[in-house]
Amino acid sequence: MLSIRLLKLNQSTKFMLSFMILWSACNISYSQINPRIEELLNQRQIVLNTKDSLDALIENAKLDDIIFRIHKYALPKMEDGDSLICHSALCMVFSQKNKVAKWVVHVLSPDIIEGRVSRTNNFRNDPLIPNTANDSDYFLKTLLDDGKYKYEGFGYDRGHLAPSADFRWSSKALSESYYYSNITPQTPEFNREKWAEIESFLRGYVYNHPNTSLYIVTGPVLSNNLPVIEKSPNKIPIPYLHYKIAVDLDKKTGIAFLLPQENLSYPIESYIVSIDSIEKITGIDYFSSLPEEDEILIESNSNYSKWAPEKQKNDVAPLLSNELPKNAYNSIEAT
Repeated sequence: MLSIRLLKLNQSTKFMLSFMILWSACNISYSQINPRIEELLNQRQIVLNTKDSLDALIENAKLDDIIFRIHKYALPKMEDGDSLICHSALCMVFSQKNKVAKWVVHVLSPDIIEGRVSRTNNFRNDPLIPNTANDSDYFLKTLLDDGKYKYEGFGYDRGHLAPSADFRWSSKALSESYYYSNITPQTPEFNREKWAEIESFLRGYVYNHPNTSLYIVTGPVLSNNLPVIEKSPNKIPIPYLHYKIAVDLDKKTGIAFLLPQENLSYPIESYIVSIDSIEKITGIDYFSSLPEEDEILIESNSNYSKWAPEKQKNDVAPLLSNELPKNAYNSIEAT
């Protein structure tokens, strides 16, 4: 049957089919057919292995540089009782009393532009910090008879302070962003909407200024008598306010956002405040290692037009209802 079918094919195709049959039957290796092919394949594998090794060395060098720059430029002033904890690409002070971070500092670098690491959702305890929150503080997990798990959430997302997407150029740094020390309870409408929008806004700034790194401090506003997740074994507090501060040291400009955990309808520029104003609320001195004149310049105001994409540079924040003239209304509130 095979010889009959070959007669119907052209000479080149018949040769190829015959060769494939012979190859399959004899299991001939590249080296037996053409030693040069085998040699090139081996050389390619060596190059790939070398590239992987160099990529790892480059990533580690970048991570070391980030921690160096955080220490040099971006740490808030330490207070009595504070302990600085640093991972591969972020540093924090953790409040054992509240089981959440007081603040987290990280660098948003241009490496995100080419970063391809995907989120892991590997939430877990921080090995450097005892007694952080854990899964049981956010949901119940019950093993069913069929071997599957039933989850009962407590109504709050595990919201990142330093967002995982800011580290998508480093699998190690991205993975560490899922430590519970970098998480606070956030309502879904807050975490997935305006909070996420601000994170994207800052990444967009780096995309539009590809040689620029941003130094970012994020934290909850902690105070006594905050409400807690009642079903949480650790009674994790639910911050009413979160803030995010970003500084472009090259341009000596900063921007800060202060957001309540509510269903927010205003555009993000409505929540811009000065860094100074957040210092007054939290009692924390941010960017304390900068020269005094730079710190004053950066922290005294937040100019949205310096940060906005080109098409939005003329946008202004809408007036709040209590700022409007008589018989006027805000179109955002009316929608």
